[in-house]
Amino acid sequence: MPRALTFGALLIALIVLLATPVACSTQDPGVQTSAKPALGSRTAPGDDLLGEAKSARRPGEITSVEYLSTPWMFDSSSGLHRGLKLTSPNYEIYTTKTTKSFIDRLPLFYEAALANYTSALATLPYPEERLITFLFSDRKQWMDKTRAVLPDQASAFRNLGRGGFTTRGTAVLYYIDYWRSRRHHDTLAIAAHEGWHQYTQSTFHNSLPVWLEEGVATYMEGFRNRRGMTIFSPADNYERRGALREAYFKAKNNPEKFHLIPLDTLVTKTPQEFLKIDKSILLTYYAQVWALVRFLSEGEDGRYRPGLEQILMDAANGNLVKHMRKFGGKTAWLKSDSSALLGRRVISAYFTDDFEQFERSYLAYVEEIANAGRGERSRF
Repeated sequence: MPRALTFGALLIALIVLLATPVACSTQDPGVQTSAKPALGSRTAPGDDLLGEAKSARRPGEITSVEYLSTPWMFDSSSGLHRGLKLTSPNYEIYTTKTTKSFIDRLPLFYEAALANYTSALATLPYPEERLITFLFSDRKQWMDKTRAVLPDQASAFRNLGRGGFTTRGTAVLYYIDYWRSRRHHDTLAIAAHEGWHQYTQSTFHNSLPVWLEEGVATYMEGFRNRRGMTIFSPADNYERRGALREAYFKAKNNPEKFHLIPLDTLVTKTPQEFLKIDKSILLTYYAQVWALVRFLSEGEDGRYRPGLEQILMDAANGNLVKHMRKFGGKTAWLKSDSSALLGRRVISAYFTDDFEQFERSYLAYVEEIANAGRGERSRF
């Protein structure tokens, strides 16, 4: 089973931080399963239901997904918590958040998200095995699971905001929506973001540059609901657009104090480096990489879209490192000192040799999004 060597991702209040990759066991002492399965509202006789969601290539084609619901117990520091294991064609979801409206929606949302991952920006392969998600009803249960999965890093999570992380293809999240009007939106947006990390960590043979990995993950967050169906659209990402507008107008109105992150810095530095500066600039980072992937997808009448499709397919098929070596000589792609490979060299290899003109066009695109406001809609 291919696994790209990449960073695990930690998403907190729609701010994404990167966690060091650590082996994640899905059979740790805190997991107990029931021997007697109980069928949910949309049930399946077993693994034969791998058909519909795997064959649907566009998210709009998936209007229903059969799944198997079985009792599951999570053994935490506060005792046993009743939950469910939801098995759909491409996912195993372990959750202690058993609200019916959430459970009814969760497997379908994940399958639609996967269809979006494999078709929105390029034709990409489905994972060979089901992807595993743990989604807890509260932060305390999530912290117990975090200590089991990332014992050496759990202390760093205590004072951080809401969200979750992904490591070695397994996502560990918790429910963050407590306003009925939100209809589980923020939790599902995090699930969509972390789902991209699950997908690439489990399926890609080469890891993407950090800026592109995180940019695509933010691209996948945006969605809206229409007639009971989830429609994924990067323009429907109000958190990222809001952060981009704020950063843009601060820079425009007070350029001596504020500025957007220069493109050369954006595609070279990691989120950890921005976090060391300030959390607000980390928000700007994620808003800008969201805009950058959108620019590559639809900017300048789709000029850069073929290159975006190619780099994603190269990473999935294991040709990215080979392609980059033509531009980087013997420099190792994954060494910590290979930051140049994350920046201008990738832009040159897949998009254009004129980096300065590329940046000007990108900033013009950022200005376009910022001025459009909430009424802005994706071209695709």
